[in-house]
Amino acid sequence: MNPLIVGVASSALFDTHKEHEIFEKDGLRKFINYQIENEDIPLKMGTAFPLIHALLRLQERCKDKGMVEVVILSRNHSAAGLRVMQSVKHHGLRISVAAFAAGTSIADYLAAYEITLFLSANPTDVAEAISKGFAAGLICDPPTECALTDDLRIAFDGDSVIFSDESDRVYNASNLETFLVNEDLKATSPLPPGPLKPFLKAVGDLQRYFEEASKAGDLPIKTALVTARSSATCERVLKTLRSWEIEIDLMFMQNGRNKAGVLKVFRPHIYFDDQYKNLTPVSDFVPCARVPYGIFAQKEDNAARAQTVDRQPLTTSDPAEGAQNPSTSTALPRESPTEIGAQSPAEPANLPAEVSRLSKVDFERRCRSVFVTYVPMNGGHHALPKTYRDFIGEGLRRDGKERARIAAELEKYKLSSLEMYEPMLNREDDDLAAKLSGLLQSTIQQTELNLGAK
Repeated sequence: MNPLIVGVASSALFDTHKEHEIFEKDGLRKFINYQIENEDIPLKMGTAFPLIHALLRLQERCKDKGMVEVVILSRNHSAAGLRVMQSVKHHGLRISVAAFAAGTSIADYLAAYEITLFLSANPTDVAEAISKGFAAGLICDPPTECALTDDLRIAFDGDSVIFSDESDRVYNASNLETFLVNEDLKATSPLPPGPLKPFLKAVGDLQRYFEEASKAGDLPIKTALVTARSSATCERVLKTLRSWEIEIDLMFMQNGRNKAGVLKVFRPHIYFDDQYKNLTPVSDFVPCARVPYGIFAQKEDNAARAQTVDRQPLTTSDPAEGAQNPSTSTALPRESPTEIGAQSPAEPANLPAEVSRLSKVDFERRCRSVFVTYVPMNGGHHALPKTYRDFIGEGLRRDGKERARIAAELEKYKLSSLEMYEPMLNREDDDLAAKLSGLLQSTIQQTELNLGAK
């Protein structure tokens, strides 16, 4: 039975957004100095913290301590690494192995540490890890809160995560009916493995270890498959898992329904999916990680790259710890921007030329053309505030400063990052949507608005 060894970047274990911004703004030396000056100030819990905490609690219950291990694999410079280890100690995590690679590729070291799963906020490292055959996930921003428990709960999407994207490609190339016929014809043919199959296998082995050690049957590990597939395709899924000698405890065949409801009840320490559009509605209350693999993940990434042409990229790689999650990361501050209706920020000296050339009427017409069919995803904070909903419907003309503040408000809700919110957009006018996205991004990036002001 092979051990379960999880490699975690400091950007996944802790919330390092502020430190990343310092690196982006002031460079490596200022970043290192900041880390040294704040060595005694612990970093806050990050997205992977609940998972790592639960794994280490399981480690304590294993008679063979080598059954579970956690390794910190960081792009940080070693001079900045002490704060990470001080934070590990502060939070009571018993992690004794750490590597600080000073900006070089972490993926090159995964084999040396025999990593079963790698978690990071650096998209390059995660993509390289998957290309080298390792299970890996690109973490989303931390949820608002997540309880720390001694048991372990992990949820997985199916296709392009546990399984390969074979069936996704059939669906993408044809339609749902063809997909269902294909799954029926291949019901007894196992699906090829996906990137996270080795990790799921290791978790299953750990479950059996505790099952054999516990006469009471009180198993501390639960796994769940939460898939958009319908129950009509469950035969191939179950027979594939059986051929791998893997059992999943809970299975939810959603048939396209929103996954948020069952994930709220199951409360996993982490949920893996290949698409941002599935992660976005749940990442506020569940720690999430994207598996950048398969046809639909590729389409999302291609769409993102297409919309960053002639704009600052959504993410950049850095020696400090690597780029943050591209689903939420921009060059902007992480704090909430000024609310519409709050005290106006100082008038920027010059609006971008692209904005200046737009008439006020044209600006509002473009906004409405994109967002008039906006439908909030799962309600909650994803719904726009009343002030902006009123803006969509009213006919007021606004000056340049007000337009810039509207752009800032849109950015707060990530509506200018079209790859995340495609279901919300009026897809009859994709070109206009893309142009408006670039307009909003450039408005915010090139003005001197204090978006982080409260």
